[in-house]
Amino acid sequence: MKDFRKTAGAAAIFALIYTFCMYKNTASITFPILMAAGIWFLYAMQDKRKLFDSKMDTFYAVGIMLIAVSVFMTDDWKLIFMSKTVVLTLYICLAMDIYFDDNTWDDMQHVYQGIKIVLGSIGKAFNILGDYGEYKEEKKSEGLENSVRRKQIAKVLKGIVITVPLLLVIIPLMMSADVVFQNMIKAVFDLDKIFEVLFEKINIVGIAVTIFAAFLLYYGFLRVMENGNEKEQPELRKYGDKITGITITGIIGFIYVIFSMVQLRGIFFSNVKLPEGYTYAEYAREGFFQLFILAVINMVIVLVCAAKYEYSKILNSILYILCACTYIMIFASCWKMILYVRVYNLTFLRVMVLWSLVVLAIIMAAVIRYIYTDNFSLFRWITVVVASFYIIIAFARPDYVVAKYNLDYGNQMEVDQYYLMKLSSDALPVIMEHMEELECSQDSRYFRKIKEKYKSMGIRTFNLSVFTAGNRMETSGYVLSSYEEPEQIN
Repeated sequence: MKDFRKTAGAAAIFALIYTFCMYKNTASITFPILMAAGIWFLYAMQDKRKLFDSKMDTFYAVGIMLIAVSVFMTDDWKLIFMSKTVVLTLYICLAMDIYFDDNTWDDMQHVYQGIKIVLGSIGKAFNILGDYGEYKEEKKSEGLENSVRRKQIAKVLKGIVITVPLLLVIIPLMMSADVVFQNMIKAVFDLDKIFEVLFEKINIVGIAVTIFAAFLLYYGFLRVMENGNEKEQPELRKYGDKITGITITGIIGFIYVIFSMVQLRGIFFSNVKLPEGYTYAEYAREGFFQLFILAVINMVIVLVCAAKYEYSKILNSILYILCACTYIMIFASCWKMILYVRVYNLTFLRVMVLWSLVVLAIIMAAVIRYIYTDNFSLFRWITVVVASFYIIIAFARPDYVVAKYNLDYGNQMEVDQYYLMKLSSDALPVIMEHMEELECSQDSRYFRKIKEKYKSMGIRTFNLSVFTAGNRMETSGYVLSSYEEPEQIN
């Protein structure tokens, strides 16, 4: 563990940066700063690699920074959560590309190593004491023992660490036992003020816990990455018998073909004649999610069969048929969702589902290539496609899209005003344009919530969406001025 000092030091610095950027600060201008620091640490901690020495490195780093910037431009907690999940995934992909020789990996190995990094980081975090002991033993064996002076300093610090908790117990007992001593301590130290600052305004306990947790997890992450520098032997692909694959896909494919023909017949040849009592919207809602899940399952079946069964023209032909059925399901699912949106307008979930269908259709094109091309990295293709399209949706801000469509282009008879009032500040510009049409006042809970965020926002917690919305409310005059804070009851 010769690198313990370097690794622990880097983890400690990152923990401080993380706490400054993220403590009680979900989405602000500090998130891009944190991710820039995280990318820099990845490159600073390795020895031989150069900065952005591959196209994938560059894509991962640029993708991370773009999505990080989009986080402080939105106030939608759902989008923020998804963005941070995508950023974490891209960060792990970047780490694998830098520290591991992943050119010989197949797609399943990429997924396996990604999961291994996440779990390994947690495991390695709890090995820090053992790593420190190993580091000290190596120092002793190399004859690099600390000087007498350093030993004395260490002993003094050890004594202080032991004494402080004891004093926190002893001094309050003394104060409660003697009023004169209590008054003397209060005269020297304003304890009430000190405790108020430390535990209420600053919340030193919460900050300390955040720093400690971030330090342990990032230390564990860096330790896992250090092991990645060790050259790994490429694993040979193990293929299953093609007869088994043909049997599985043949049976499933036969059922899928029948089902797909029913879907096509319903869309193109029957004028969408529905059973009595069904509306288009009910029909769309009833079948959409099932079709979407079937399309995803179908894609997974094709991927597993293409990767794990030996080459066969018959098997590949069946897989192509399954791909065609998947496209039919994607089309039918999209068609049903559009039917439903025409009646009941957009929601965040419906926007993301339509986005997912577009992404799934593009991924399936890569799956078709993957079937007949042995050296095609489907994992990287999927990562690039999903990240690229996610960047588009992140900057588009679904809440804004939902409000814009529903109020300007959608079915005005079915506008759910209650739902609109639950949207984030991203939607405020559109909502303010339709204030006269909506049954909500400028003193509604929606506007109060945005006002509170705007008024409490500082430099560290600056969020562009909240600032833009609050500034627009302020310049409109009557919106903010008409709201008065309720009087506090003592």
